[in-house]
Amino acid sequence: MRLLALAVAILGLAACGGETQETITPNENVLNLRVQGLKFVGPSEIESGWTTIRIDNTGGMTHHALVYRLPDGITPEMLDEQVVRPIQASLTATIEGDLQKAAAIAATIPAWVGELV
Repeated sequence: MRLLALAVAILGLAACGGETQETITPNENVLNLRVQGLKFVGPSEIESGWTTIRIDNTGGMTHHALVYRLPDGITPEMLDEQVVRPIQASLTATIEGDLQKAAAIAATIPAWVGELV
C-alpha cells in the first residue's frame, strides 16, 4: 500500500511540472510565395531560423525551387541575369538539340554559383 501511495505521489508531482515539450510552441516562420509566370514572388528577406515555405501555384505548371543564401555582394537581380536566364537559355538550346550552344551558354554562369549554400 505504501508503494502504491508513493507511486501516486510521484506521478502527481510529475503531472504538476512545468511545460512539457508538447506544450511549447516556438515562433513559426512562414514564407508565403506565389507563382507568377515562371517566377516565385514573395518578400526579399525572411527571418532567420527554421521556416515553413508555402507556395500558391495556381498556374497549372510544375515548378522547382532552390533555397539558399546569396553570397555577400550578390543581388537577386544579379542571380536572375547571370544564372537563371542563362540556365533557361541553355535548357532551351538543349531541347532544340543545339548542345554546343547549350554548353556555350552554360559556360557563362559565374564561379560564385559554387558558393551558394
